Amino acid sequence: MDFAKSERLAVFIDGPELRATVGGMGIDVDFKKVLSFFQGIAQLVKIQFYHIDREDEEEASLKPLTDWLEYNGYSTVACSGCETGIAGRRSNKNFLNVRLAVDALEIAPLVDHVVLFTGDAVLSPLVEALKWRGRRVSVISTLQLRPPMIADELRRKADQFIDIADIIEHIAKDAPAGASKRRRSRAQSGEAKKTKQDVAGH
Repeated sequence: MDFAKSERLAVFIDGPELRATVGGMGIDVDFKKVLSFFQGIAQLVKIQFYHIDREDEEEASLKPLTDWLEYNGYSTVACSGCETGIAGRRSNKNFLNVRLAVDALEIAPLVDHVVLFTGDAVLSPLVEALKWRGRRVSVISTLQLRPPMIADELRRKADQFIDIADIIEHIAKDAPAGASKRRRSRAQSGEAKKTKQDVAGH
């Protein structure tokens, strides 16, 4: 991983994307460890968690988490919408992406490096805009699932792609022994494929 201790860092966490990703990997995230991890590798300016505000059981299950985050160094953003069904969920997710992009661009003048916990291709233009402003951008997701949770376009545009498998010991509760090494090996294999694709593309 390429981080400098002197860098001012902002971290934006796409809650729905993160939950889907770690759920598929069988990981339970320890947000206290996540906070400590980023505080340890750079000068953390902001860490923000985005979730969709709905009146259903899923949102109710998130309430203890978002309350804890608010009291323990995170900012949380509830993105609300009134639509229902599949189209409504997509609409709400689109609103979340827009809000995250706006917040990242607003804080860009105050930081050197932006980390995005997401794999959504929709945010590729945000990565380009941040880089155009001279900011480094890292994207955290995974290649371990099939299909991969990280969009290829987003992965290519970022200055740095970090597979969750490579930082599992820094973000997960009670990671099984040996799991990190096995997942890291698969991640490195995925990166090798990416390198071949990049070479072929040129």
